[in-house]
Amino acid sequence: MFIKLNNSRIKMDLSQNNVDNNSCKENLKIIQWNARSISSKEAELIKNKHLTDIFVISETWLNRNSRNFRIKEFRLKGFDIIREDRTDKQRGGVAILVNNKLKYNIIKVNNNCNLKLEVCAIKVYLKNEEVTICSCYKPPAINISPIEWSIFFNQFNGKFLIGGDFNAHHESWGDLNNCSQGNSLISGIDINKIILLNNNAATHIDPSGKETAIDLTFVDADSALSYNWSVFKDTWGSDHFPILIKYNVPVTVNNNTFISSRIYNNKTDWEKFTKEVDIKLEAKNSTFSDQDSNALELYSIFTSIIKKALELTTPIRNKNAKNYINGKPAESKCPPSCPWWNETCDKLIRMRLTAFLKFKNSKTTDNYIEYKKICAKTKIELRKIKKASIVKFCESIDKDSNPTYIWNTIKKFKNRWNVADNQHEYSPEKIENAKILINELCPSWVKEGVPDLLSNISDPFLDGEFSELELEIALQNIKIKSSPGKDGIDYRIISALSSNAKKFLLIVFNKIYRDQLFPTEWTEILVHLIPKPSSNKLRPISLTSCLCKLFERIISFRLTWWCEYNNKLPSSQFGFRKSKSCQDNISIFHSEIIKAFKERKVTAAMFIDIKGAYNEVIPNILIEKLKRIGLSGNILFFIYKLVSYRHLFFRYGDLNISYCTYRGVTQGGVLSPHLYSIYQGDLHGVSDNNCKIIQYADDVAFYITKKTTNDALTLLEEKAYICKNLLSQLGLELSLDKTKLMVFSKDTNLTKRNLKINIDGHQISNCKTVKFLGINFHTNLNWTTHLKEIIVKCENPIRTISCLRRTWWGADPAMLLNLYKSLVQSRLEYGSFIFNDLSNKQIEEIIKIQVKGLRAALGYMMSTPNNVILAEAKVIPIHIRQKYLSFNFLSRVLSNESHPLPSILEEISEIDDSPTGNLIRNSSPLVESYRIVARISHLLPSDLRPINFTYEYDSLLFRPSVYFNEGLKIQKTTNSNSAFQKIFSETLRTNFCLFTDGSKMNAEFGGFAVFTNNLNKKHYKFRSPKYTSIYSLEAMAILEALNIIEKSNSTKFSIFSDSMSVLKSLEITSKVNKESHLILEIKQKLKILQSLGKNVDLYWIPAHCNILENEEVDKLAKDSIRNGIDTQISTPIKDFKSFWKEKTLVNFHNWCLESANTKGKYYFTNFYSNKKKPWFDKLKLNRRTIVIINRIRSGHTSAKKHLFRFNITEDPNCSCGFEESVEHIIWQCDKFNAQRKLFLKELNKYIGPSPYTTELIINSTNNNVFNSFIKYIDSLDIFV
Repeated sequence: MFIKLNNSRIKMDLSQNNVDNNSCKENLKIIQWNARSISSKEAELIKNKHLTDIFVISETWLNRNSRNFRIKEFRLKGFDIIREDRTDKQRGGVAILVNNKLKYNIIKVNNNCNLKLEVCAIKVYLKNEEVTICSCYKPPAINISPIEWSIFFNQFNGKFLIGGDFNAHHESWGDLNNCSQGNSLISGIDINKIILLNNNAATHIDPSGKETAIDLTFVDADSALSYNWSVFKDTWGSDHFPILIKYNVPVTVNNNTFISSRIYNNKTDWEKFTKEVDIKLEAKNSTFSDQDSNALELYSIFTSIIKKALELTTPIRNKNAKNYINGKPAESKCPPSCPWWNETCDKLIRMRLTAFLKFKNSKTTDNYIEYKKICAKTKIELRKIKKASIVKFCESIDKDSNPTYIWNTIKKFKNRWNVADNQHEYSPEKIENAKILINELCPSWVKEGVPDLLSNISDPFLDGEFSELELEIALQNIKIKSSPGKDGIDYRIISALSSNAKKFLLIVFNKIYRDQLFPTEWTEILVHLIPKPSSNKLRPISLTSCLCKLFERIISFRLTWWCEYNNKLPSSQFGFRKSKSCQDNISIFHSEIIKAFKERKVTAAMFIDIKGAYNEVIPNILIEKLKRIGLSGNILFFIYKLVSYRHLFFRYGDLNISYCTYRGVTQGGVLSPHLYSIYQGDLHGVSDNNCKIIQYADDVAFYITKKTTNDALTLLEEKAYICKNLLSQLGLELSLDKTKLMVFSKDTNLTKRNLKINIDGHQISNCKTVKFLGINFHTNLNWTTHLKEIIVKCENPIRTISCLRRTWWGADPAMLLNLYKSLVQSRLEYGSFIFNDLSNKQIEEIIKIQVKGLRAALGYMMSTPNNVILAEAKVIPIHIRQKYLSFNFLSRVLSNESHPLPSILEEISEIDDSPTGNLIRNSSPLVESYRIVARISHLLPSDLRPINFTYEYDSLLFRPSVYFNEGLKIQKTTNSNSAFQKIFSETLRTNFCLFTDGSKMNAEFGGFAVFTNNLNKKHYKFRSPKYTSIYSLEAMAILEALNIIEKSNSTKFSIFSDSMSVLKSLEITSKVNKESHLILEIKQKLKILQSLGKNVDLYWIPAHCNILENEEVDKLAKDSIRNGIDTQISTPIKDFKSFWKEKTLVNFHNWCLESANTKGKYYFTNFYSNKKKPWFDKLKLNRRTIVIINRIRSGHTSAKKHLFRFNITEDPNCSCGFEESVEHIIWQCDKFNAQRKLFLKELNKYIGPSPYTTELIINSTNNNVFNSFIKYIDSLDIFV
């Protein structure tokens, strides 16, 4: 006899065992369901996912696509999916969707009835026990013997639940008749171990209305009484009823997910918080003494004040509060987490349920047909509602939309929240990997004694107190949304502090720094281990105190300037340095290889990998290195405390442990890259006349160029051994398994040779390709591999663009163009200016991927020529734009006198110019650009250091006396000159006044002038090269005025300028590296003049308002373009960017005209214009209109005449009998006579009588004409 349970027995036994049924919300809930296509039931799952923790699904129908064998994706927000798809034929398949907050791991089911049963399983870790959940599906035509069933069930031990569609009938679970498979299943089950939960309720209904129970749920006998099993009334669009199973055992939350430690919420009253902190600090200040107070005590008081203020201003959410109806707790109704669900959707579901219940109660054919019709209608209408919502969202997006909002909404519509199906799986392998990673982060290490922190060489500048401006600069560069450390205080909280509170914080910082103390909270670091997608490996995310990181940022600003100003970093190190980037490394390396090729030599390179790198830094060695370059005292103590001890709190799964580490620099720390660069600086010593080295932080390559391969490899092996020893002295280890060797040569047979080097018995063989700093280098500089990778990387961004549009509806094309430039073009452009000898085919491949994204964004036909799309979008082909990028790059490089690249390019250039140079292939795009940029290099500012780090530190922080209010008052008056004379009467009488202005017209020069309104009324005229911007000319004028002041005997000066942008730049201290060197030059000059007792005030006055002195200097500036003295002031690097851009646009224009000879003749003859922006850039048009006009302009439309050319349609004629072309639709087709009549009437009004042509209308400069055409196009019920 087969044992099963029913609901009354379960409820009785639960009450007898004193199990509280009201705790079900905290216990495990499972929904078992045969979905018959999980993808088509996505809406049902989204709507009902709040009811369950686990979905056990059969018949998922997630088969591989028969065309491209791609796996059908399915995602549900908040759930991981474990699935087993049918691969041999369509349909079938099983899955388990598990809430990613649950702790689980995947189980492999070994015995599946000889592949007859489709099955997948997981193990869920509950509060005090583990339970196996298994989803299975037996196809109807498959026969399974009792022995096979017995073997299948007997493999499950402990507590388990097996649910699915067994396609077996038996009276034991409520069927009227027994079938052979039902009998076989009964015979194969051990009744002492397995209990059936079914309660005779039907789980399936067929078209005839016959109800059967073929969806079964089996559990182990020991836990059977803890289950509650029931069937839903509705089928959710399937022909199987969903089953709700409650297991009265509390669940365990999976700690793999990231949990925020923020101490505020979105209800926090920030204005009140700011006031509360001020009140508490004011009370503290009354008893505060800077001399007597302990720094750590002050820090503790400050943080406690912040936390108490947040407690007072942040409302507490009562998690235990319940809504009550008639004295009973109300059932929680969670809204579906999809942005498109509305009341109409709920109504459709209710209508479907009503039709189903009607059919169930009266099983007639008519009722069944009606029910199926409503099912189909519900499915269609839900899709329509979803599409309408997507269309509305997409059309609401413009170029000003918040990117975060866009991505999150796309994820909601697409349910793409998890990167991998089972991203949050809890598995022993992951736990073991977590332990290994923790051991790597916290290696066994005996703490060394405290080193001597005093140095014979020191710079008291680094030990001085920090200013309010330094704190302000640090706060300008923080990310408000950064996660907090263990103390819960993040940048959002810090930024909400008042100026008084920030001053108090600065006092605390300075006292900590001066007294050489280090708060304990700064040593405590939360480390979250995040699973990597498609891998069992983990990524550590360290969360340090934001107050500590803020102080690090203040110190970093000062230390970075000091290192760059004093040339303390090795010249081969380009990582995380100002005015340097990865592109410096790859361009140097590539140019050296090109040079070797031209000299008929080989280059042997080794790309080394350092184990641990940042985590293996030994504090005492680091301190010695820092002392060697001149650090001492306070900064040494801070850095030592930062790296010598950290208390790491790890959280992952069952692991909730802490370890102490006594070595390594902080992961993600602000100072970490700088400290590591200094620590690894000895590697620069490997380089000499034979060996060169390039470094980007811990990415290092050294290479040797020789006549023969053997000579190069022999010397490289020696250098590798030296490098290994140097790293060993630093406590670092060379990872020989990951270290790569590559020999670059024009000899294609070289790759066939077994080239290798030996390092301590470990052989490193030659590779064909190596990826270094994001570039795939090939042994003969073939770019095929790299271009393939770029194309693959661009596919997902293009799909993202496709998500936001369809041909006729979607996001604003201008926004999609911006999206394209940031996601696609940036990938295509990186390192593009080193791609040498690209074939026409490779260039076409790059243009093809460019155009693919643009076609999606702008709605062009597949037949539209590439050159037309690029010309319309005003997107420059990569092979032309790479020159623009190289011009900008080389302009920066040539400003650094110590940069090795110019000398290499000069040597290559000389080889190319030699009699035999033209015979040697392998041209370098950089060399061609270098020849052009080198001609104007004398105009660039240059120094051995980055230009902006040649100025004194105090000058960077200096804030001049700049005034705007007076000028704003003058601007509001009708008589500006009179107002000026009145407001500045005293200033004009007592001060030495100077008026400055710059002017630039279409000439070979720009001009600027200075006019002094003293007794002599002198004027000074200067001119600058055509590359100089008007902004820089205005700055140069002020700089020349300061030179005049320097020579004057007066002590009070006033400079008047009509350039608000320059004066604003002087007033605001922004990122030093991004500021024009002229602004820093002015600040330094003003600082020097102030030290000489000369007071200089700068005033903004409005331009062209008939202020006599300003009008005079304006005339002088214009005249100086021809008659001025050539200035000796260097032109800023940024100013050349505009010039290179104009030059590139000319090249693009020429390319368009040249390509028009072969393709796109109609477009280039009638519509092409040499403008910088697309024709629709400033227009407020819907996507449909833009797409139609784009297609008309391109000459490639969906009119039948055009489609007939490509065999897409069989008949080129319109329904009115004439050939359907764009001209026919617009001017002739009888179907649109009514709309055309109004259109022609407006045309006659604006441009006179006919004849009219489409080209004439679209090209019209009369806005009324163009708007009438748009109105007419929108009124036509046709898509072209």
